[in-house]
Amino acid sequence: MDYELLDSITVNASGGEVATIFYKCYASSKARNISLTIKDNCWVRIAIPKRAQEKDGLKFLQTKAEWVLKHLQRPQLLNKNKGKCLLNLIENGQIVGFIPDTRVMYRLGQKKISWVYDETENLLVLNLSQTTPCLREIRALLVSFSKNTLPEHTINLAKRAGIEDKLRRVTVRNQRTRWGSCTSLGTISLNWRLILLPKHLHDAVIQHELAHLLHMNHGPKFKQALAKLDPAYEFHSKLLNQLSPQIISL
Repeated sequence: MDYELLDSITVNASGGEVATIFYKCYASSKARNISLTIKDNCWVRIAIPKRAQEKDGLKFLQTKAEWVLKHLQRPQLLNKNKGKCLLNLIENGQIVGFIPDTRVMYRLGQKKISWVYDETENLLVLNLSQTTPCLREIRALLVSFSKNTLPEHTINLAKRAGIEDKLRRVTVRNQRTRWGSCTSLGTISLNWRLILLPKHLHDAVIQHELAHLLHMNHGPKFKQALAKLDPAYEFHSKLLNQLSPQIISL
């Protein structure tokens, strides 16, 4: 999906609040009725019969706004038991977002905790010492995996943008309030939880910090540089604002 080509609609949420829903409407010869599908946890696919019009799909979306917003906000992440939420992410196959279609598997009762990534199978294996999944071990392995993969991925994006000479160092930390930061000396620091995000949002965070290698403020020149790295940065920023409160707290 080319995310900058998504459309948006404003709907009335519960409590009198107004919310924005991103969507794409498709006419389907197989569709007998209008249907909605949540995609990438952040937008809605509206399928309409050939005889229907887009306005019909939008009217239907309006009637289902509460259901859509409930799923877009991923309420399972709002559970106070953050450990359980992280386990749910893994069990639902939603982690390692920047490596598409990666599955996660546990090996329990191992002598040493470790992780192995099989590129041919797109499989991340977490070797755990306990006989049941242990959150402490899982978190430690995910942090280790992040530290092993995020710096290299950041360097590759910098090379693609032709600004690798401005990047001095990449660190991965347990930041509690932000996804990343950049210093005037060329050091980019990233939150290990980036691997929990879908690839387009994961890359958007890194590209934002790469743009700071060129301009340390958020002025017009920074936005111009960011637009070259990530043409859909405004859309990605809105999605990050939606997901950040849930993911960054894990």
